[in-house]
Amino acid sequence: MTDIYRSAKDSEFSLVPDCRRCKAENPEYYQGCIKKIFSVHGKCHEDIHELEKVLFTNLKKKLRADFLSVTNP
Repeated sequence: MTDIYRSAKDSEFSLVPDCRRCKAENPEYYQGCIKKIFSVHGKCHEDIHELEKVLFTNLKKKLRADFLSVTNP
């Protein structure tokens, strides 16, 4: 897929590995990694990130509450 070979856009996460370089320098690792990449519709991608926000917010609250319950018995 050509999308994995382009530079990140301004609104995208820029620390995505360079697939082309990985393929050239470490073909075995590349073959395992590339199998994990799949296309997602733009709207579905947005929905995934919205769900991630909710899940991480809830996890942050739980971890904080657990920490406070241990440090302040």
